[in-house]
Amino acid sequence: RVGGEVDADQTGVTFNCEDAGQLIEVEVYAWDAAGNGDFCLTTVQVDDNMGSCSTGEGEGGVAGAIATEEGFPVADVAISLSGARSRQYLTGKEGDYSFTGLEEGLDFSVTPLKDSDAQQGVTTYDMVLMQKHILGMGPLDGPYKLLAADVNKSGSVTTLDLIQLRKLILNVETDFRNNTSWRFVESSYSFRNPANPFAEPFPEVKNINNLEGEIDASFVAIKIGDVNGSALAVVQPRSNRTFNLNLETPDELKAGDRVSIGVVAPKLSEVSGYQFTLQWSDTKWEDVTLVPVSISAEHYGWFPEQGMLTTSYHHVKPMGEGPITLFRLEGTLTEDMRATDLLQLSNRLTVAEAYDQRTGERLNVALHLQSEDPAREALQLLQNAPNPFQTSTTVGFYLPVAGEAEIEFRDARGRLLHRIRGDYAAGFNQVVVDAHQLTLGVVYYTLRTDEGQLTRTMVIQE
Repeated sequence: RVGGEVDADQTGVTFNCEDAGQLIEVEVYAWDAAGNGDFCLTTVQVDDNMGSCSTGEGEGGVAGAIATEEGFPVADVAISLSGARSRQYLTGKEGDYSFTGLEEGLDFSVTPLKDSDAQQGVTTYDMVLMQKHILGMGPLDGPYKLLAADVNKSGSVTTLDLIQLRKLILNVETDFRNNTSWRFVESSYSFRNPANPFAEPFPEVKNINNLEGEIDASFVAIKIGDVNGSALAVVQPRSNRTFNLNLETPDELKAGDRVSIGVVAPKLSEVSGYQFTLQWSDTKWEDVTLVPVSISAEHYGWFPEQGMLTTSYHHVKPMGEGPITLFRLEGTLTEDMRATDLLQLSNRLTVAEAYDQRTGERLNVALHLQSEDPAREALQLLQNAPNPFQTSTTVGFYLPVAGEAEIEFRDARGRLLHRIRGDYAAGFNQVVVDAHQLTLGVVYYTLRTDEGQLTRTMVIQE
């Protein structure tokens, strides 16, 4: 146990009835033959599933399930039992929990908490829906959506919630300032005014007086910022349609030049919003500065030391027809190159996607030279995301025409580790790769089609 004496010969930890229902921190050690050692911290949940600690005299229990409004179970929710007895439980993939062996006639409280993965399910499209609600153009239906939209926990949905949510999408902030990433409402509770759930206090804790028998204490889970319920829902495939962006610059760029590259949206009015990460090599393009043009500075996350920017923009009334320059990037090149090799769209920090103005359909995003025909996209292989990774990663790619494509994965010595082959549609496609199919360290992945081939690298960590 944490704080206990370290013994290299000890192979386990013993728990007893006093530990039942508790989350116990332990240290797991390892030593090599030379005596060098280190440890990691983990948590053991101790449950009395067989009732071995029960006295059998007048005992009750509290159990329940944690699920979203749509019925998706929520894992990793810390359930705290307090009052006459203190216990903790961490929900699994089924979202349920149970406290047994409780003394009847006593008082207890059950409190759920989950404050991790703040960005889960949050996209610029949620901001589109929130903006329409604020302007009265499309009110959010139901109390749980309104609670999800109250990002700053002020008891209302305002522009301030949009400002904070945008910072999260841009990775300028990684959690909510005044809120947890999830909130929970007792499932048996009925809002008196569903159109205004803030009008009265609602139960986020289940209080039990004079426990008798088995009590159900289930909760509805609300992912903050996720007003369209996408956090745990099955992700719908993207459309084959693409929101095209043009690079306003000569294709051939020379070393030593102070280069200014504009990013232009030819048809901004056709989407209600977009988001993406734009990357460049900070060793090939130095002293890069961001110059907002039509889209103001608060719509960008700026990470020049990593060679990246993020952007998130939405509107409910388009600013006009025709091409619109969103922003410009200016910097000095250290070597000759093509503009399309210098700048790459990615999902590194903010996933690249756009939303159809009429239907809300998720669209792909692609970069072209101003002189290129966007109807025929260039072959593109995107950086995998996440990268580095430990369990699995997603590789995205664009095909100018439908057809067969192959992705090979090789180690640093050139040995083939894995191959994926299939027929893919024109436009954006993606495949998921598990780490166990590859090897630790640097892996090269190559996209091969009749249009040519492209190679990138990924990193698998322990």
